[in-house]
Amino acid sequence: MIAFGGTRPEAIKLAPLAIAARNRPWIDFRIVFSGQQPDLFFRTLADFGVDAGQLVNTPATLEVRDPAIMRALARLHINTTLPDLVLVQGDTTTALACAQAAHSLGVAIGHVEAGLRSGNPDRPFPEEQNRRAIGQLAQLHFAPCTRARDNLLAEDAPGEIVVTGNTVIDAMSMFTDRPLPKTRYDILFTCHRRENFGDAARGIAREIGALANAGLRVLLPIHTNPGVAEPLTAMLNGRHNIEIVRSRPYPSMIDLLRTVRLVISDSGGLQEECAALGTPLLLLREETERPEVISSGNCRLVSNSPGDVTAQALNILRNPAADRDMRRRAFPYGRGKAADRTLDVIDRWLEAAPNNRPMADTKLALAR
Repeated sequence: MIAFGGTRPEAIKLAPLAIAARNRPWIDFRIVFSGQQPDLFFRTLADFGVDAGQLVNTPATLEVRDPAIMRALARLHINTTLPDLVLVQGDTTTALACAQAAHSLGVAIGHVEAGLRSGNPDRPFPEEQNRRAIGQLAQLHFAPCTRARDNLLAEDAPGEIVVTGNTVIDAMSMFTDRPLPKTRYDILFTCHRRENFGDAARGIAREIGALANAGLRVLLPIHTNPGVAEPLTAMLNGRHNIEIVRSRPYPSMIDLLRTVRLVISDSGGLQEECAALGTPLLLLREETERPEVISSGNCRLVSNSPGDVTAQALNILRNPAADRDMRRRAFPYGRGKAADRTLDVIDRWLEAAPNNRPMADTKLALAR
């Protein structure tokens, strides 16, 4: 079995599977690097003790982000390793390309974190469409919650759908017993999505500047994407009460989430982690494919209207009742053990593998 991944979130959510597979020696579990974020990907896996011996490195060039090139590279790895199953995680364009490559070769696909939907095909873009497309190719759908399962059932997704929880909860739980850091911040702010590039990033930066001027201490781990990194750095670097740092190691991010008073972010994974830790989150999006965190009361959508971020943040941070209403732990994506549940399903599937992939041998032979 091989799992494709290349981004930090994919490393976080695939690492628990690699660790759980160590207790099942009959499963040959390999992670194939798909090329997007080499430093972040390898460093994040190292945080979990998943070493380079479990990786097959694909050349990390800018061209690897082209879906056609990614499909070709994925076909090469699939032909080389001849897996019974290909795992893809989440919603990246390379996850879709790898799923398409496996499908073209008749190799079964397992989709980790399947079925999340915003209901709007253009938000988040292109992730919403990528998830839907993978959902029509996969034979095993590992849904993080019942709503995700119901989404897949409504779309008549082929194959088996199992609610496993989200492996991000497994990952987070590995680091929640660390000593808490002495340095504390009022706000953790992250931003990286396409809808927040350019002018949108500058508008958000003005809001963060206003919060810093109000005496609140802000930590900003800057994303590598220049679409947000450049305007945020230009406007906020050197400002009083704002500390800009490189991307933090995953264990350190969990430490921050456990101690910070408020998170302001457009991240997908932070929605899941903040809910489980009970950390209030203002989400810089118009819609989310994780509506469960809105229902839990832990997370609120915040618009790009001038002053909205500032007003909502100050209300939470200066109004004990508002803070208390949001500072609640919720577990829409399970309380852990998602990796073991996923591997239990794969174990059962592997026992019937000859019947599950009748066309694979023929397609692989033709591809060589």
